[in-house]
Amino acid sequence: MNIKEYIVNYNVFENIGYASGYGWSYAIVLNPGTNGNGDWLMDSIYIYNNVIYGNTSANSGSGIFFLVDGEATNIHFKNNIIVNFDIAPMYCILCAGQLGTFYSQYNIFYSNERRKRV
Repeated sequence: MNIKEYIVNYNVFENIGYASGYGWSYAIVLNPGTNGNGDWLMDSIYIYNNVIYGNTSANSGSGIFFLVDGEATNIHFKNNIIVNFDIAPMYCILCAGQLGTFYSQYNIFYSNERRKRV
């Protein structure tokens, strides 16, 4: 499966978290699937002007989660505010393939406590 020309903009995501049991939750997930062959494509993804709040009393994972099994290119991440996540504001797993052109500008990450990484 391929994801092309995908836009997420002007949203407020609140209380993101998995309240009971074990698990993590995310506000925005880009996961075209994985077959281990590295042949999926994500291209021209635009995520801008969003506010994403994790729930401090739940497993709040990360604001944005990418799973790359192939090529991800022309990813634009601009003017977002991401607050209160346990793992990281953004989390990317490279199964196979590569993360190509990734633009990140004017984003604010704060109170992302547990591991403090992007």
